[in-house]
Order: sequence, then C-alpha cells, then structure tokens
Amino acid sequence: SLRAPERVRFRYRLHGYDADWVDAESRRVAYYQNVPPGTYRFEVTAANEDGVWNSVGAKLKLEQRPLFYKTWPFYTLCGLTVGALAWLSNRAWVAQQRRQFHTMLEERTRIARDLHDTLEQGLVGVSMQLNLAALKTTRDQNPGAKHLEKARYMLRHSMADARAAILDLRGDWQQKSLTEEIRRLAEQQTEDANLEVAVEQIGAERPVSMFARTTLERIAQEALTNILKHSAATRVHIEVVYATHRLLLRVTDNGKGFDTRKLEAIQDAHFGLLGMRERSEKLGGLFRVQAAPGQGVCIEVDLPLSKAIIAEPKGQGSG
Repeated sequence: SLRAPERVRFRYRLHGYDADWVDAESRRVAYYQNVPPGTYRFEVTAANEDGVWNSVGAKLKLEQRPLFYKTWPFYTLCGLTVGALAWLSNRAWVAQQRRQFHTMLEERTRIARDLHDTLEQGLVGVSMQLNLAALKTTRDQNPGAKHLEKARYMLRHSMADARAAILDLRGDWQQKSLTEEIRRLAEQQTEDANLEVAVEQIGAERPVSMFARTTLERIAQEALTNILKHSAATRVHIEVVYATHRLLLRVTDNGKGFDTRKLEAIQDAHFGLLGMRERSEKLGGLFRVQAAPGQGVCIEVDLPLSKAIIAEPKGQGSG
C-alpha cells in the first residue's frame, strides 16, 4: 500500500447517522451536511490493492452542538421577550383606556351638570305651576282637571327619567347596589308619609346593565307612587330577588287592594300600572299584578338575568 497509495480504497460511516458504510474509493475526504445535533462516532477503514479490508480501522468520537437559535435557552429568551412585549402592550392599552374613560367621565359630568342646571330646574318650575293650578281646580268644577292631573303625572315621570339620566351621566349608579339605591329612593319618596317600607335583597347580587337598574328603580318608584295615592297602606315590602337565572322585583303592600276586573275605572292607578308594564316589557321581562279588595296589592317584575345583564334602550349599542 505504501508502494502504491493511489490504489488504497477507503470506506467510512458516521455511527448514529449513516445506516451503512459509505465507499469513498480513493477519496480521502468525507462530506456531511445538515447533521442533527448529537454525539456520533466516525469510523473509517482501508483496503489494499488486493481488496483486503482492515478489520480494526480508526474511530473518532464527535459532538455536533446545536446552533444557539435552536437551543432551549434561546427559546426561553424568545418566550420571555414575547411575554414582556405583550405585557407592555397590554399596559399601554390599559393606560390608554383609562385616559379615554376619564376624559369621557369628565365630559359626562359636565353634561350632567348642564342638564341639572337647565332641564331639571325648568321641569321643577313647570311642576310647581301645575301643582298650583291643581290646587285651584277640582274635577267637578272643571272638566279639564283630569287632563291637568295626567299632565302632572307625566311630568313626574319625565322628572324621574331626567334625574335618572343625570345620575347615569355622573356614573353614580356604579357606587351603590340596586337594592341600596331602591332603598334610598323609597326612603326619600316616603319621607313625609305614614308608611313603613322594608327593602330586602334575596340571593347574591349580580351585575346588571345601567338601563336595567334604572328601569327597575323607576318601576319601584311608580309602585310606591300608586301605593301612596290609592292604597291607604301602612306597610310596604320591596324584594329584589337574584335567582339562578332570573331577577325579580316584587312590591307588596297591605292596603285596601282593588278588583283587577275594574282597574280601568281607577284612572291614575291604571295609568301607573300600564307604565310599569311597558317598562318591564322593554327589559324583556314579565309584569304581574295580584290584587283583591281588602287584601293589598303585589306587583312583580320577572326578568331573565341574561337580559338584565345586557339590557339597553332601543337605538343604543353595546358600548
């Protein structure tokens, strides 16, 4: 072989990568590409001009290390970087939303202040004039007294809606629970009346939309108005019931009651119940009245909780 080195043949294999020997013939270089990371053993043997192969050959242990961008530390670094960027992006988005919210809240507060100083004060003035006119007019003396009474009723509703809108613009509705707000309104409404009012919450409170809150508060107020004007009751029990899938508002009094078949004869009470029914239907709920002469009245609003969460007045979006 030393006398004729050009006639020496070689074969090699990379144990762990090659399935069999690779015949290099007289070539003295082995080429490999895209060898995966790992530990290998390179083996090579030679044959003389007679074709007799060396049975021992030569062996060399090799280690192919992965490129950095294919290592777990790199993957971890990338994950941390992406997480940090996502966290920073979320922080920036939250900060932007807070700025927008505060700007919107300031504008809503300004509008609420303007409405209070103009619209609400104007309605109060009109209400005072109508009350003075009502004192000087009786239904027997003037056929128009009935229309005057209806105008006073409608004005009270408009004033209540205006106050509710102003409270909504100020964001005050978020400060108290629905039950607490109904209790406050009931105490305010019956302050000068000989009427005991108990407000009770049954079940854990659930979040409901502002429109649902305001509507239920107005229904409770209207129910109290009817009680004060017509029932001669001494006790009222208001219940806000949070069931599994439903929200109920129940107002019960111990007054003189009435015959539901003759309800239309009681003009103001009929008009008030009709308004409460319309408000309930706007929420997608049911309105029920239970009454009998001498047994008081119970009105109930039964609302699916899923609708109370998303309820909005017509013409408004979800934002």
